[in-house]
Amino acid sequence: MTIIFPVIIALVLLTVGDSVFKRYNMGLARNSLGQQMRRYIIGAVQAVLPMALTGVSAMSAPVLAAMGVALLWMGTYNILYDKTHRASSPDYDNHMDIAFGIYIFGWLTALHALLSAVSPILAGVAVGIVETLLVLIPLAQIAYYAAYGVCIDDAGMAPLINTYFSEAVEFVKSFGKGKALAAVLAIVLTTMVCMVANTARWSESHELWQKNRKRSSSFFMRLSHGVVSKGCSAKQLI
Repeated sequence: MTIIFPVIIALVLLTVGDSVFKRYNMGLARNSLGQQMRRYIIGAVQAVLPMALTGVSAMSAPVLAAMGVALLWMGTYNILYDKTHRASSPDYDNHMDIAFGIYIFGWLTALHALLSAVSPILAGVAVGIVETLLVLIPLAQIAYYAAYGVCIDDAGMAPLINTYFSEAVEFVKSFGKGKALAAVLAIVLTTMVCMVANTARWSESHELWQKNRKRSSSFFMRLSHGVVSKGCSAKQLI
């Protein structure tokens, strides 16, 4: 049963990633389709390794939160870019956001497993902050598209990069105090939700948390011992 859920999660990541890539990109050659499928298969397998090794439940709040962040990254840019350029561009291939989204799931679950071995509260706060930062990026893309009707592509990034801090402050002030306060509250609420979702004691039973703590601690201790015993230097690892 422990292996079944990671396999299901991997299949979900692979299916969503491949479907988004094929649906929201144009002019794809056959070799490109095969290349990305292989990339997503490898990524999906790697992404579920922390979850499989620590035995965390697939239906736990931290896993579901990580999945939500991953899906948001996999879909947002591809969908918005397609809606912006489908009528004017004959071909485009945006595969990296999907791969990044798949790997985000693995990074978040691995970070949660590491920190949960120390403290569930630490895991909730640290992973919650990281997830908030990751969520704000696609949400900003959605807000930009809603305001201007185009996605933030290379042309859209140029004025953002060249904007001075004082200009950014004036832009925020132009929204008025009400909208600015609403944005701040939304960020605070998102942070709180992410923190609560990643606090293991609230999302899983105490017995399961203790079990996962011992598993994750044992795994990473064995990994560290293996690296040291083989004499791998930091330079070699890099």
